[in-house]
Formats: sequence, C-alpha cells, structure tokens
Amino acid sequence: MTKPDTFPKEYISELFKEEFKNKADLMLINISTTDGFLLHQVNRSGQGVEGDKVAAISSSLCSMSNSAAKELFNDTGGVINVESESGKIVFQYVNIMGKQAIITLSCKLNVSLAEARFVVKRLKEKIEAYQQAS
Repeated sequence: MTKPDTFPKEYISELFKEEFKNKADLMLINISTTDGFLLHQVNRSGQGVEGDKVAAISSSLCSMSNSAAKELFNDTGGVINVESESGKIVFQYVNIMGKQAIITLSCKLNVSLAEARFVVKRLKEKIEAYQQAS
C-alpha cells in the first residue's frame, strides 16, 4: 500500500469534531505544517482564533523548543506544553503525507495536562494509522 499523497482533510475533520463532542472544554484543534501553513482547524463558536496565526505560532514555538532540546539534551522536542492563567496548549509532531506536521490543541484550565496530552497523542496515532492503512 502506498501513503496518500493528498491531505486527508475529511478524515481529520471528523476526528477533530469527534474530540469536540466528547470534551466540552477543548477550545481549538489545529494541524499545520512545520513551516507555518494551516492544514485544518476546528474551534468552538465564539473562539475567534485565526488558523493561520495558530499555524505560525505553532511552527515558531516548536522550532524554538527543538533548538532548546537539541542544545540541552542533544535530542529533539516531542510534546510541548504551554500553561497560562486562562488555559493550556499542547503541541505534538505528527507524520502526515510523508512529512512532519504539528497538532495544536488548546483547552480550558480545568482539563488536566495529562488529559490534553492524551487527546493529542490519540489524534497523532489515529492520523498515522489511517495513512498506513490507506
């Protein structure tokens, strides 16, 4: 079997919507390229966050985290966490169409970091498994 050469937007859209149905405190899920281009985003109504800006932020923050991990640990970053007074953001690399991309998830403060990381990890695994099966 060959890997799909087009972005599986419908499949990813359904995955993101399913997570939103299951977790009312998720605010945004975004997938973007490592060079800052939006592939897809789902967010709550009234959450006026532009996907292109999230993609650019994700790219920059993950690049800086990778540089820090390489310098301090001679390793690359895996999962990046940001906590603010209003919520949490988790960034996770995912392989898509033979290239690295970034899943970004934001949630309210009452969602534990472990739960947010679990959701992102599950999305990563489902996306990568879907591509392997296609």
